[in-house]
Amino acid sequence: MLPTPKGEPNLLNTEISPDVAALVDVLRETSPGATVSYADLTKAIGRDIREVQWLMNSAQRIAAREHGAIFANERTVGYTRLTTDQLPDVGSTARGKVQRASRKAAKFIRYGADRANDVRPETQRKINAEISALALIEHVAADKAAEPVKAHDTRPEPVALTARRLFKLEAAE
Repeated sequence: MLPTPKGEPNLLNTEISPDVAALVDVLRETSPGATVSYADLTKAIGRDIREVQWLMNSAQRIAAREHGAIFANERTVGYTRLTTDQLPDVGSTARGKVQRASRKAAKFIRYGADRANDVRPETQRKINAEISALALIEHVAADKAAEPVKAHDTRPEPVALTARRLFKLEAAE
C-alpha cells in the first residue's frame, strides 16, 4: 500500500471484489432484451442478492462502463438488459424523477414560507430564488423539452439550441 502524507497506509482499494466480478460476468453474458433473475444473481455470488444491493449497484456501473450493458430493474423478477431502442427510456425515467422531486421541493418551500410570520427579506429573496430555480428545472424536465428534432444528425444538440427551443415553447403557451 502507498503511504499517505501522514505516513499512514492508504486503505483505498481500487480492485473489485470477487462477488462484483461474478455479477459483472453474469450481466455481461445476458443478451439484450433478456432478463437475469434474482435467483441467478444469488447463485452467482452464493448469497441473497437482495441483501447486498451495493454489490449489484457496483456490478451494474462496471457492466455499463466497460461493456455497454444497461439494465432496468423488474420488480420481484430481476434485471432486464435494455436494447438500444429502450435506452431513451432511461432518460425519460430520470427526467420524471427530477420533475417530481423539484415540484415537491418547491411545494414544501411554499408551504413553510406561507405559514411563517417572521420571514426576513433576505430569506424571502432566497426562497423566491429557490422556487424559481425549481420551477425552471421542472419545466426543462418536461417531456416537451425532450422531443427529437426532425432530420437532425446523431450528435448531441448544443445547449444554446435546446434553450432557444425551450423559450419558443414557453412563449407559445
